[in-house]
Amino acid sequence: MAKKISPDFNDYSEKGLDSALKLAQLSFDHTQRLLEHQISAQRSFFEQGIKQLQDLGGTKEPAELLRLQSAYVQENLQRNLAMAQEMAAINQQFQAEVIKSLGLPAQPKEAVAAMEKLSLDVREGMEEFARRTMDLFSPPRSR
Repeated sequence: MAKKISPDFNDYSEKGLDSALKLAQLSFDHTQRLLEHQISAQRSFFEQGIKQLQDLGGTKEPAELLRLQSAYVQENLQRNLAMAQEMAAINQQFQAEVIKSLGLPAQPKEAVAAMEKLSLDVREGMEEFARRTMDLFSPPRSR
């Protein structure tokens, strides 16, 4: 004899399925946003790289060549940092959407503060890396 399924089970099952479908759609949308952003950024990086190579190829003076290389290194580092920040913002938006969709409570203030500090530390580290790289590629200063 088959057991009768309780109405509560059917409600939970339906809600679980709805939540799973919402989460799958959010994940799909998030992945699509990330891919579109990455493709756009890579296209831009490629086009900028071609322009930079053309500029470098047309330069005959060693000092000007070194100046251009240094400027391009700094510009590319800044663009990569900006892209990483944009990707982080997309991920934060996705996390907020998932939390809201699943009805989860917001993160504790301590966790948010720790994430903000980590983000600041990463930014400062990247800026220090950029400064040191620029120093490495900069022409020696005359004394």
